[in-house]
Amino acid sequence: MTWHQAVIGTCFAVLLVALGIHFLASRQANADRCVFIRAYGIFFVILGGMLGFAQLFLEGPAQRLADLSDAAALRGEPAPFNEEDRRLAALWGGFWILFLKILLGLAFTAFVDALKNRTRRIPRRSLSKTIDLEKSLKHPPTTQRDGFNDKEGLS
Repeated sequence: MTWHQAVIGTCFAVLLVALGIHFLASRQANADRCVFIRAYGIFFVILGGMLGFAQLFLEGPAQRLADLSDAAALRGEPAPFNEEDRRLAALWGGFWILFLKILLGLAFTAFVDALKNRTRRIPRRSLSKTIDLEKSLKHPPTTQRDGFNDKEGLS
C-alpha cells in the first residue's frame, strides 16, 4: 500500500467516524426522523471504524499475499500459501463482505427513510402556476388574441 492510499483511507475513515458522531449527537425535533438519524450515525461509526481497522491491520498483510501471488504467477508457479496465509485471505474476504453488507444496510435505511418521510407539498407560489398551466393545456391558444396566429405560428 502506498502512502497516498494510506492517507486517503485514513482521512475517509476519520471523516466517516466524525460524521457518525455528528449524527449521533444531533438533536432532531421530529421524532420519526430521530430514529433514522441515529441509525445513520451508528452505520457511519461502524463503517469508519471498520475502514480504519482494515487500513491499520489488514491491508499490509493482504498486500503481501497479493505480491506473493503476483510473483508466483510471473514465474508460472502456483502461489506458495501456507495455512496462515489462507486464513488471512479468508478473513480479509469475509471482512469486506461484512463491510458491504453493512453498507447495504445503510442504503436500505436511507431508502426506508426516503419512503417514510417523503412529502408531496407544493409550495404556494408554484400552485398558481400549476393551475394556470392546467388551464392552458385544456384550452390551447387558437386565436390572434391568445398569442397564436394560424398562419405564422406564435406571434
